[in-house]
This record gives sequence, structure tokens and C-alpha cells, in this order.
Amino acid sequence: MYDALLDGWTYFMFNLVFYLTRHRGKPRGMAGKRVTTDLACDAVWERLVVGGLVTVAGGLAPDTPFELHLDQTTQGAVVSARPGHYFTGTLPSLDDSLLFIELEGKHVGLWLST
Repeated sequence: MYDALLDGWTYFMFNLVFYLTRHRGKPRGMAGKRVTTDLACDAVWERLVVGGLVTVAGGLAPDTPFELHLDQTTQGAVVSARPGHYFTGTLPSLDDSLLFIELEGKHVGLWLST
């Protein structure tokens, strides 16, 4: 529970600061989905962050480039990550959106702040 609160609130406070410093006064929204899975966190992490939904070629250090694979491939940059727990990145071509992937026990959350 502590890890979930720490990671989640760290991201959402970062998201607030990001909005206020880079998008103040612009309408923004957040789309998200949280689902339950029977897969182990490591397996979910591999499928979502290591060559799945997100491909990070050079590690998870801040500013490392990544690709988000949806209907098309979108380039981004890592903000922060803790393997097996969460991933945060910016997507400049989507109006500087933020992507947040969280793994909490049996729950997986995907959040896109646009």
C-alpha cells in the first residue's frame, strides 16, 4: 500500500506541476483505465514496458527516448520509472502529454494526461 501511494501521488503531484509550468490555462484531460490481472508484475512489466506497448531502447534514465505503440508509433522521453512498479514519460507530439503506467499487486493502470 505504501509503494502504491508513494508512486501514485508522486506521479499525480508531478502531473500537477507539469500542467502549471507548461500548460497553465489550457484545457487538459486525463484518460485512464485500471484493470485486474492474474499475471505477475514482472510479466506485465515485460509486456507493457519492455518491448510491448512501450519500447525503451536505452534504459529508464530520465530523458531516454521511448516509443509508444498504439495505432501508430509515437516518440517520447522517459520522465521516471521504477521497474515492476511504474513508468512515466512525456509525449511531445501529443501536445506534450504524459503517460503513466502503474502496477499495484494485481492491478494495472494506464493513464494519459493530454
